Amino acid sequence: MKARILAIVIIVLCALHLNAKPYVTTQDVNVRSGAGTNYELLGTIKDGTTIEVTDIKGTWGKVSFSGSDGYVSTQYLKDEAEEAAPAKSKGNSTTIIILLSVAVAALLAFILRKQIAAAVSKSAEKVEDAVHTITEVQESSYWYNCNQCDAVKESLDTPPATGCTNTKKGPNHNWFKIAAAGPTHYQCQKCGILITSAKLPEANGCSRGPDPLHSWEKF
Repeated sequence: MKARILAIVIIVLCALHLNAKPYVTTQDVNVRSGAGTNYELLGTIKDGTTIEVTDIKGTWGKVSFSGSDGYVSTQYLKDEAEEAAPAKSKGNSTTIIILLSVAVAALLAFILRKQIAAAVSKSAEKVEDAVHTITEVQESSYWYNCNQCDAVKESLDTPPATGCTNTKKGPNHNWFKIAAAGPTHYQCQKCGILITSAKLPEANGCSRGPDPLHSWEKF
């Protein structure tokens, strides 16, 4: 008989425990012997204390206090799950901030790579333009030959006419443009002038022989 009573008590206690719901007090709250302010004051539960409410009667919750049943006003209680929610929300906010920071860093890195690539490309274009300019200057430099005094001169434009040493034919040079300046040596076997040219020079303008044509030999 005693065993049956004990079993019933255990079952009832387990049922009460299973039905109990945890709450957190939002301030110091009074515990009374019944569900109302007119009941005897049993004591006080401190603010922020987690308690288990086994039953709700109107605006009062049944709790265990000092080994006996008591009642507290539910307006001073907060669901423990709701209490934990801000912490979870804070954790979620931290995660979002981290993800956004990573995304911003990746975007900045992408923009920086684009800017570096553009700067390198622009620098390469400038170098290429400079090379082209130098090449154009080199290609526009020509050898000129005076067929009166056999003078040769490398110049971008036709050299000045004055100053010819063959005064018998006049005081001015009679220039012929014979070749673009380059790396290869050529010498005329008639008049003996020597130039460096990009290709075989023009024949016109020689002062030696019955015909005014150079006879070039490559070195």
